[in-house]
Amino acid sequence: MKKCFKILLVLLLASIIGLFFLYRYLECNPIFLGGGPSGPRPERCDIKEKEQQRKTQMAQLEQLAALEFTCQKEELPPLSEETQQLYNYALYHDLHNMWTGDKGDEVWNGLARYYRIAAANGDYKANVRLQYLLNTGRISTDMPQTEVHNLNEELAKQLLATAYYNLYGYLDEDYGVRTEEGGKYAYLRKAADLGSREAQYTVAEMLENIEDPNESEEAFKYRMSIAKDLYSCASEQGLGDASNELALGLLFHKNIPKL
Repeated sequence: MKKCFKILLVLLLASIIGLFFLYRYLECNPIFLGGGPSGPRPERCDIKEKEQQRKTQMAQLEQLAALEFTCQKEELPPLSEETQQLYNYALYHDLHNMWTGDKGDEVWNGLARYYRIAAANGDYKANVRLQYLLNTGRISTDMPQTEVHNLNEELAKQLLATAYYNLYGYLDEDYGVRTEEGGKYAYLRKAADLGSREAQYTVAEMLENIEDPNESEEAFKYRMSIAKDLYSCASEQGLGDASNELALGLLFHKNIPKL
């Protein structure tokens, strides 16, 4: 009799413990069977996810802010009149088809030859635009990833910074480039250091948006200083968004009362 009682007691305790852990599990992983919306999940449910996000952000910060930034401006090579005529003709029809055309239609596939000829003869504007149209599917081809990869390799001979910035964007899209997890930010920082204004703006934006409650005031000021230098360099190269960020920053600091 006592033995049976002990067994029942153990089973009861096991059931209570099991129900407790099941309840905690369902709090974080609710099963929806219809009806009204459920209440918010407890904070503990997101602890692991938030910690992983924090580690990811810190990894980005270490890559993007590892070195001091010296403003480097990308020098644009000269363009020939002949290739620019091809580029301008293609661009005219390209832009007029942007809002009304369909991906892979006759207009975009027809003008692709002009971009290809111009790009093959060293026109970096045609190269960049052709990469964009292939990447977005507006120009259809059997192997877009291969063509984009080859175009970017040619672009690297003229505009290395822009080519690195393109690699940063292509790493998640199976465009012939591989790197370790998080390694794409090294490409982005390299592009910024070499003079890509788009990369400089992107790095600055990322540095501003990183949130680390454990960051010291000194580290925060250092990070903001690098972001400002990046915005300034991109602005000097004519990037309007970077100029806007600088203006907003000046306006913000101007309106802060001095203690």
